[in-house]
Amino acid sequence: MTRWLANRTQGRRAVGGALFLTNQRLVFRANRLEHLIGGKAWDVNLINVMSVGVAEKTGNLFDGGLRNRLKVQVHNDEPALFVVNKLPEVIETVSARLGK
Repeated sequence: MTRWLANRTQGRRAVGGALFLTNQRLVFRANRLEHLIGGKAWDVNLINVMSVGVAEKTGNLFDGGLRNRLKVQVHNDEPALFVVNKLPEVIETVSARLGK
């Protein structure tokens, strides 16, 4: 299992936590404080991930949009966005696990 510190864009704000990559799933867990104030967990089976890539900066301070973000496109759903360090390496690692 691979783990990265991450912020997930949830509505109009970024929720702090960690992003985990397993053999079968991509999972985000909010940290304790974020969980207490409404931060939600998120997960997806890798077979449902269509693509991963870069979501360009939007300029929004509160949702993580001051940085390029990891964009996870899931079938028939809005993309999930994550602020992570070493974004190119994260994309490469997730893409390799997807076989794409």
